Amino acid sequence: MKNVLLYTTDTEKKKAILRLCRKLGLSVKILGNGDFQSSVGNLAGMEHKLLPGGPADVPNQRTEGLLTKASPPAMPDVIVFAGMKEECLDNFLKEYNGAGIAPTPLKAIVTPYNVGWSLSGLIAELIKEHKELAGPSV
Repeated sequence: MKNVLLYTTDTEKKKAILRLCRKLGLSVKILGNGDFQSSVGNLAGMEHKLLPGGPADVPNQRTEGLLTKASPPAMPDVIVFAGMKEECLDNFLKEYNGAGIAPTPLKAIVTPYNVGWSLSGLIAELIKEHKELAGPSV
């Protein structure tokens, strides 16, 4: 099943993403603060099949201080894709950009490595990676 997990507080953005997902035949799960400690796999309706040697929730260890259990009210906008082939994901992103929907910098794909991570751990890792890619501040 092709799933999109979505968290945003922007009502118009949420409506636009829901319209886009309907158009592309994608199911959407709207995330809330109560999902913050749930596993990405459970939220996506997937089994937890971690790869051998793959940590269950490494981001919580490597990104200490970026997010805490007290962070849900400040949860950033995020889109997580599950069960999508590359061409479907590419089409979604093309349509998303073409529709003029406000950017969502934090995006992820559910993988065998992160399927058991908590949503908070995944978001923390995305924030860390986003900061690294942005480079040093001027």
